[in-house]
Amino acid sequence: MAFSTATGNTGNIGIPLAILFLEPKYVDIFIFTVLASILYQNSVGYYITAKGNFTAMQSIKKVLKLPVLYAFILGLVLNLWGFKLPEIFSSYSSYLKGAYAILGMMLLGMGMEKIKLNSSFVDMKFISYAMFIKFIIWPATVLVFIFLDKHFLFYLNDKGLYMVMFLFSIVPLAGNTVTVATLLNVKPEKMSLTVFISSLISLFYIPFAVFLYMS
Repeated sequence: MAFSTATGNTGNIGIPLAILFLEPKYVDIFIFTVLASILYQNSVGYYITAKGNFTAMQSIKKVLKLPVLYAFILGLVLNLWGFKLPEIFSSYSSYLKGAYAILGMMLLGMGMEKIKLNSSFVDMKFISYAMFIKFIIWPATVLVFIFLDKHFLFYLNDKGLYMVMFLFSIVPLAGNTVTVATLLNVKPEKMSLTVFISSLISLFYIPFAVFLYMS
């Protein structure tokens, strides 16, 4: 619960939403926020989930084995050194943005292939809490911050950045939670079903939430 509801599907669903509703400069900002989400999933979030089956030291060792952490550090180091990708690779980023959502949903579908619906997987208490936190608590918290910043704090004071935060808060549960649950053997079938349900809800929830926000 702690891991799955602390993040969202900001990549496969969030990035296409950002492309649809945001200006290009804010799309880039949104993508950088996705990097922060990925860093959480592969550090603190992974550790929290691993603690369900392993000791603290074993969990730390498992986190240190994740290649994403080292790729992230390498990317930061290369950026500080001023390394630039060759121009031949620049066009691929636009293709990746379009294919990201499709590939992510395919992976989610493949992860659910072996699920058999029975009472052991349908944990309505877990599903209800997860949906409430993701679709009610998250957006409400962000909207409260936007209101306070817009009228009192003036920290961001930018409509585009407010929209970035709002889109970040309304996406469904992250598909990566299924991968983590599978790797750590923490009820992956239950997590797959919960992510699937949140994705179905988001088909109706996201358009409704964006309509209310922009109206």
